[in-house]
Amino acid sequence: MVAVMTLFDSIVLGVVQGVTEFLPVSSDGHLRLAHDLLGVAGEGSPLFDLMLHLGTLVAVFLFYRQEIGVILRDLVPAVTEFPTRGWAAVNDREGARLALVTVVATVPTGIIGLLMKDLVQSEAIPMWGVSALLIVNGFVLWSSLYAKERPLAVSGGKGLGAINYRGVTLTRAALIGVAQGIAVLPGISRSCLTIVSSLWLGVRREDAARVSFLMSIPAILGAVTVSFDAETLAKAGGLTGPVLAGVLAALVVGLGAINLLTRVLRAAQFHRFAWYCWALGGISLAMYLASR
Repeated sequence: MVAVMTLFDSIVLGVVQGVTEFLPVSSDGHLRLAHDLLGVAGEGSPLFDLMLHLGTLVAVFLFYRQEIGVILRDLVPAVTEFPTRGWAAVNDREGARLALVTVVATVPTGIIGLLMKDLVQSEAIPMWGVSALLIVNGFVLWSSLYAKERPLAVSGGKGLGAINYRGVTLTRAALIGVAQGIAVLPGISRSCLTIVSSLWLGVRREDAARVSFLMSIPAILGAVTVSFDAETLAKAGGLTGPVLAGVLAALVVGLGAINLLTRVLRAAQFHRFAWYCWALGGISLAMYLASR
């Protein structure tokens, strides 16, 4: 029997979301595990999980408010000058280049997300599958140990192909967007795939984190828009106190998690999260097999 979500349950789930959305250990996988352990999986959980994602999204806005400010500052001039200057109007402004890189990454993410929507929302992937994907996630993380930063030549051209934000060209952005789309699978971390793919493409560690989290803004907003409807809200009983408490917990803890991750990346210790994924995935998989 599924229990009614209490204030304690919602705060615990908010903390889990806040930590795991940004640390490369899969927030969806952890939420699935946490729901099962607390016994609160049920009709209300889809809306609650969406609201938790919105809480961590606010954390991204707050942590990267300077970058978002630069985008807002540069976007209007780039658009107004585009008819006369072409892509040079974009390429001459850092905020406009970052905005375009983010948009290009969002396209493959959105396509993959729509194609895999039914698979993810129906929870067709069983818990043993989530556990196995966590182990796979660990191997992806470990591979970052061998990804070396490389000096990337910045094109001196002015066309669309010259668009480059700190080593992230439009081609690289599209590839990172594909990685972000694959990460809709529970057990696979969005920050893991986007950051590791960036590192393998030669992007600097700190820039990889910045681009990864800014790319999450349209991805999360898109997922919430597609998944949120009146029926889901009615089934969940509305935005109750426990739901809002969980969102606040996700926001506050999420800010700390982003700060921790950027420090870990600077220290080139990103691969160490693999041990956690292997341990959790292995334990949960063993527990599943023992219960059969």
